[in-house]
Amino acid sequence: MFRAAFSLLTMLICHTAFTQITQKSLEQIDSLIDKDAFSLASTELNTLENKFNRTDTLFYRTHILKGDLYLSQGDYEKSINAYLTTLDDPIPKDSVGALTLAKGLNDLGIAFYKIGQFDSARWSHHKSLAIYSRYEYPQGLSYNYNNLSIIAKQEKEVDESLQMLEKALNASIEAKDSLGIGFIYLNMGTTYADNTSRLKGLDHVYRAIRVFDQLNHEKMSTRARVILAGLYNRLGSYDSSLTLLKNASEFYASQGNTRGLTSLSLKLAELFISTNTLDSGLFYADQALALAQKSKRRINMSRAYYCKGRIAKKEKEYNRATQYFNKAIEYVGQEYKGQEFVNRMSLAELLMIQKKYDKARAMAEYGLNKVGSTPNLGSEALAYKVLYRSSKALGDNVKAIHWLEKYKLAQDSLYNREKALEMARIEYRDYVELKERQEAAERAKLQSDYEQDLERQKWLQYSTLGGAGLLLIILILIYRLFVRKKRDHQLLEFKNETIQAKNDELQAKNEELQALREKDYDNQQRERRLLQETIYLKERELAGTAMINHEKNSILTSISTQLSGICKTVNDDVKKDISALNKMVGANINSDESWDSFIHQFGRVHPEFFQKLKAVYSNLTVNDLKLCAYIKVGMNNKEIAAASNTALSTVKKNINRLKKKMELAPQQSIRDYLIRYSN
Repeated sequence: MFRAAFSLLTMLICHTAFTQITQKSLEQIDSLIDKDAFSLASTELNTLENKFNRTDTLFYRTHILKGDLYLSQGDYEKSINAYLTTLDDPIPKDSVGALTLAKGLNDLGIAFYKIGQFDSARWSHHKSLAIYSRYEYPQGLSYNYNNLSIIAKQEKEVDESLQMLEKALNASIEAKDSLGIGFIYLNMGTTYADNTSRLKGLDHVYRAIRVFDQLNHEKMSTRARVILAGLYNRLGSYDSSLTLLKNASEFYASQGNTRGLTSLSLKLAELFISTNTLDSGLFYADQALALAQKSKRRINMSRAYYCKGRIAKKEKEYNRATQYFNKAIEYVGQEYKGQEFVNRMSLAELLMIQKKYDKARAMAEYGLNKVGSTPNLGSEALAYKVLYRSSKALGDNVKAIHWLEKYKLAQDSLYNREKALEMARIEYRDYVELKERQEAAERAKLQSDYEQDLERQKWLQYSTLGGAGLLLIILILIYRLFVRKKRDHQLLEFKNETIQAKNDELQAKNEELQALREKDYDNQQRERRLLQETIYLKERELAGTAMINHEKNSILTSISTQLSGICKTVNDDVKKDISALNKMVGANINSDESWDSFIHQFGRVHPEFFQKLKAVYSNLTVNDLKLCAYIKVGMNNKEIAAASNTALSTVKKNINRLKKKMELAPQQSIRDYLIRYSN
């Protein structure tokens, strides 16, 4: 029964230790993923996964982390498969496990969104919401509502997107998550800005920046300013946009954030391309490409080649532009449909410029039919334009008319959007002018206040001069009085100095006496330490003496025994000599004399030990007093057993019996008690 219980306890301890070690390993892998150390994280994850059985409580965590790893690398299909593995088992019963699974479902929704499976993404986010609601975890609710708003925004359901963001904001406020509140404000700003409410977008982005600045969160504050730079760019405030982007680049460089630097280089390239500063645009496009190749982010490599293609096209180097656009399509593949559509439409337009109408039309049709994504109205209008002009050039007038109608509709939408954007730019300029007027009025007010202060200061100066004359007269009178009092004060000072000198002399004598007292105290302390050390040496000498006497008696006893044995084997003449020798040996074996010698020396070291001990414990025997003396001089049990010629177990029994006689508690040490006794 005891063995079974012990085995169960051992298994429980081992399992708990393994769980703690595994939990720490999972946290380390999560940290590696956050730092983009994907190769090392993958190796650690595979090693850890081989240690698990499906019944392990942390088994699902490895699949969630594997999903996080693939999601961070942009491999969304593998990410989805890893997350879905966690759904084969029931939801963990503990809150930590359930909330971890809910976070994995939220990330699964993100992966589904990345490959354009919006229905599956919604399903995953709603399952995550259900778990977070069950455990009343508002921060998790905020994550999912925010992601649902992104899906609605992609499907051009602006009202639904803003509703989800409002829910996310309320959840973040309930969770008292200041960082989350700033993040939601930022998403609201981009949503408003993307739907022509530019000034409203600016207002929300400003709110986000204020929140992040209050939290001293440089990373999110920089990210918000990058988004603000994009809004400035749309509103035509290119200098403000450029300043923000360059400041952000410096921050990301100081942090070693390769991904952030890549994104900023692309934004700077696009900014310079839109303002026809092509040399600078090419510089940042090349920089973005080098960084993207280092981090192996295919989407960023595609965007970099797309920027280089745009520059080559503007420079009318069409063959080089074609190569760059093909590279952009090659790197993006079919995974990032929005970027693929943009790349293909740019290549289609280039083919049309080169009068390769068949290829241009085929590329545009492929983009609309196969890619099936229109990330922005400009790319969609460009597709219809290419199809219309290429069909017309090829003599297919029926299709040309069909595509012309679609092109006009897209152009109308583009015109409306551009008109709204121009209105926003006008509003922004009015807003900036209003701010400038307010600042000018503020400066004018400050100037007026400054001039009034100067007038007041002049009046004060004149008043001061008049007052200074009167004050001078008063000061002369005061000076005379001061001189008279100074003489009196000097006389008084002389008397005080005399008294102070006597006080100093007395103080010096007191300090000298104090130094003598301290020196005397130090000498007493030194003598006391020397006395204690002498006593300790005497005690060890006593213990050594007892042991030497014991060794002498043992050797002599052994010799006597051997002589007695030899006596039986020799003739009578020799027996007489051996017997005489044996008597001589026996005469030197005297434990009583050894003990008396020990007691004599012990009394010199501790003269009152036995008297004080007998006065308190009158029931102690001679053997008890011997044992007390041995303990007092610091002998251990083995040494006492040897000195008293008894077994070690007997010594232990005698010590326990002695403790009872002295009425000491079981946990109290008799050695400590006797060593301190009578000191």
